Amino acid sequence: MTSLDYSVNENAGKGFWPLLIVSGLLAAVGVFAWVMQFINGIEVLEIGQIITWSLYIAAFFLLVGIGGGLLILGSLANFGIFPTLEKYSRKMAAGALACFIPAGIMILMDIGQPGRVLNLLFNPNFSSMFVWDFYFLVIAAVVALVLIFSKSKALSCAGGIVGAALIVVEGFILTAAGAGAPLWHSPLVPVSFLVEGVVAALAIVLIVYAKQATRALKGTLAALLSTLLLFCVIELISISYLGADAAEALKVLTTGSLAPFYWGQIVLGLIVPIVLLIWVKGSGAAISAAIFAFLGVAVLKFNLLIAGQAIDSVGVQACYTPTLIEIGGFVGALGLAAFLALIGGKIAKQN
Repeated sequence: MTSLDYSVNENAGKGFWPLLIVSGLLAAVGVFAWVMQFINGIEVLEIGQIITWSLYIAAFFLLVGIGGGLLILGSLANFGIFPTLEKYSRKMAAGALACFIPAGIMILMDIGQPGRVLNLLFNPNFSSMFVWDFYFLVIAAVVALVLIFSKSKALSCAGGIVGAALIVVEGFILTAAGAGAPLWHSPLVPVSFLVEGVVAALAIVLIVYAKQATRALKGTLAALLSTLLLFCVIELISISYLGADAAEALKVLTTGSLAPFYWGQIVLGLIVPIVLLIWVKGSGAAISAAIFAFLGVAVLKFNLLIAGQAIDSVGVQACYTPTLIEIGGFVGALGLAAFLALIGGKIAKQN
């Protein structure tokens, strides 16, 4: 996360090459992991009949959320909602594109046969949310690319709308796929995805542009985190009334294998940053809150994805631990995002 956060730092001129080298090395780790997967097959991933969506998909949701969130923030900045960020809107567009590219790679690696993407191009089934997701991702990437070179407010508005629609579609993928998963089959999921995307993007912006951490930006992040905390409470209450399968899935989160991550996400990823943003002054507190918030969203994505698949149709609980290949691919995706954001930030600065 560190290389990604600082990849578009406004004062990164002196550290550009070291950051580029580090992010390039991380991306190389991912390339090695992906090559090993191609050689040995999808069996190197810790997936099976129960856990079919794993760390790669969590990375995909996280990166797409950040990219869409950055497009939304860039649009709001261009329309005077966050005026201190207006001069960074093109860099945020570069950061969005830098997230969309490795997000697409994560999907290709997860399906195991990248050639299947051709079916989406030449034989699309528009009744599938996956098809809508693919096209929204392509459109968002194209809009982000154009926004690196453009100051058009109309296009920026379109970017914000497309970014929001992309994130919401991601949420609907889970609700559509999770008819039997109580943690997924909720109307709150798409809304939660949208809030989480903006939280992750705003957290990165606050870390990168700490000097621009105005009261409005900090207040907005605190409000969004409070909204996510409220959603968590609502989900806990509603799921507890959905029957035995829901109760078992809830146990996986609250007292089972994912409990340390879940309660860590609640306390460190939501409550602590809210306290820091509201009651502690100074840029150091804002940066710390942003880091905790970003990590909280990342862990939340992982928890939701794995816990939603943890109980199969006959009540058997699955265990999941990412393999080294998966971890390497995840690290590589973040490294690639950082590498591309560095280059994109330079290009945006020159135009």
